[in-house]
Amino acid sequence: MCGSLGGVDVTLNVLLFVPLGAALALAGVGRARAVILGLLATLTIETLQGTLIPGRDAALGDVVMNTLGTLLGFELARTRTRWLLPDRATAMRLAVVAAITWLGILVASLQLLRPAAATGTLMVDPHPASVFIRPFDGRVTALALNGTALRTDTPTEVEAGSWSGPRIDMTLRADPTAGSRTGAIVRIAESTTDREFTMLARRGDALTFRPRTRGMDLMLRGPLLELSNVFVAGDADMPHDLYVTAGRSGWTLYARVQGGASVRMALRASHGWTLIAPFTIPLTRYAPWLSIAWMATLVLPVGYWSAAALATQSRRDVLLPVVAYTVLAAAGMVGTSWVFDAPMPEWGDFAGVAIGLACGSVLARTLVGRRQRSATFTHASGERPPASGRRGP
Repeated sequence: MCGSLGGVDVTLNVLLFVPLGAALALAGVGRARAVILGLLATLTIETLQGTLIPGRDAALGDVVMNTLGTLLGFELARTRTRWLLPDRATAMRLAVVAAITWLGILVASLQLLRPAAATGTLMVDPHPASVFIRPFDGRVTALALNGTALRTDTPTEVEAGSWSGPRIDMTLRADPTAGSRTGAIVRIAESTTDREFTMLARRGDALTFRPRTRGMDLMLRGPLLELSNVFVAGDADMPHDLYVTAGRSGWTLYARVQGGASVRMALRASHGWTLIAPFTIPLTRYAPWLSIAWMATLVLPVGYWSAAALATQSRRDVLLPVVAYTVLAAAGMVGTSWVFDAPMPEWGDFAGVAIGLACGSVLARTLVGRRQRSATFTHASGERPPASGRRGP
């Protein structure tokens, strides 16, 4: 694991090669040969990244994780009958494990979205620039951190104290002739380790704000707040000042421009997708729909194995458990938020759970029901089952 997003890379590199391993298993390739093919594929990719593809680097960690992803996909496909078409007892056990895992992911998401702890002193840089950081196309004319005025012509050291998230007040004077550019406005990092705690930046016409969370300490991605339509073209001879406030208060991220736009977003357990997103997606863009999809995906296995354990063909008998599980899941989400003093779930969170449970139940009713109908037909017609040690059609 290397780089500020090493944890994200590890997760995505494993998932990326799972389909390859599953395809090789379904094609009848043996385990050892499948792993070797996965290893050769990732070695080819990493060699191209290190020699021919600009802007990319080869990494040994990618080779290891891609190969593990191939093995994981192979094993999932090889044992698919056990977990895809389980008997009632196994399905019930899998449903319980899936429910505990889902609840554990919600708890972990809340913990990882908490503010990261700072030690020692922090360096507040009102005009950061380096090989990796493009500077803001303007200047900061006034700056205050948590109510304390700071210099704007040079970085300032401040004591971290009981750091739980910043409140930054500043006055910006953008260059109206620079056009839409990306640039860092204010950066706050630890003086000794350069561990970044806050970055305010311009991205096109928007202002972005990313406070450090515990998940970022584990090399995961942090939530990004975006306030649109902040920087607009103006009169080149009369640049205007922007009075901006951005910060974090408890679980809430906020940003506003005096006399202009504002945005507030409360972090919830359903925002766990921000931790492993393959690229930066602002919370204010598509966040409700992504949270619904995230919750539905997490809880779908619960609905699937619960319906498989019931092994019923009645639509009414499938609908009632879905409603019951939705109520229980809602109680779990509310209870988790209450225990960790986090914002309560919104309607989209409940909708995502209901959709995931319903989709899982319908899928189980289709697949498991098809197996039952096939077994019933075979028994009624007097056909013999496949010989021991051989798979059926």
